Amino acid sequence: MTDKPQDAIVTTQGSQIQYVGERNIVKELSQRIRLLVVGGKHLTDDEALALAQYSVANDLNPMIGECYFLPNIGPGPGIAGWRKKAELQLRDEARRANEPRARYWCDYSEPDPKEIKINPGDIAVKATIHDDLTKTAWEKRRLSYYIDMKKAGANGEAWGLAKELAGDEPTWSAVAIVRSSENFGAQEKMDRYERACKRAEKAAIRKRFPLVNLVEPEGFDDTAAPQVVSFGIIDSDPEPEKLPRSEAQIMSELGY
Repeated sequence: MTDKPQDAIVTTQGSQIQYVGERNIVKELSQRIRLLVVGGKHLTDDEALALAQYSVANDLNPMIGECYFLPNIGPGPGIAGWRKKAELQLRDEARRANEPRARYWCDYSEPDPKEIKINPGDIAVKATIHDDLTKTAWEKRRLSYYIDMKKAGANGEAWGLAKELAGDEPTWSAVAIVRSSENFGAQEKMDRYERACKRAEKAAIRKRFPLVNLVEPEGFDDTAAPQVVSFGIIDSDPEPEKLPRSEAQIMSELGY
């Protein structure tokens, strides 16, 4: 176990002991935050120090929006922080799978009315995450089924049967909503659709990358000003579908 410096700052989160860096490093970072981070000059010394501690403890850069401090709430991760940690987990998965590269991307769409109830003026967005590792494995399964069907003499039906066996591409989705009643202050800077996109993507990241565990204080929402009233996030799991037929069932129907 590596010895920590005597002047290290150590905090606890539940039963977890967390090393957050040497005091001089954290203090220097807090001073830079007040100078370089947008809105940093409005933070008190204690608030800037808290953000610096959170930054060091979670390896997030406040200079590029990976973490923020919300007055009266505390420090927490921004969407850039969630994306960074998601990419790190995916990179580790690629390394263990001996894959040279891996990336994930997020599509945004209008959710099905059945997935969420919205009121006039509300903005709802569905975020769907795809990634190279999962998609490549799915495509390989589909191709393998196609080859097997061709060998079995399915001929013209081979591709359709292979697609049925492989099923749809595995993805992870979540729906988020920005309510018309939410108050972001007189000078609202972020587009409300963009807010909804970020909320949905964060929720989808949590589903796809469960090892990403960024601590957020109660009431923290990096897309909102402190005056935010409330917001909702709803998991968008698809409705149960008819399970694809097994390979044995398909072969039996073909007479093999």
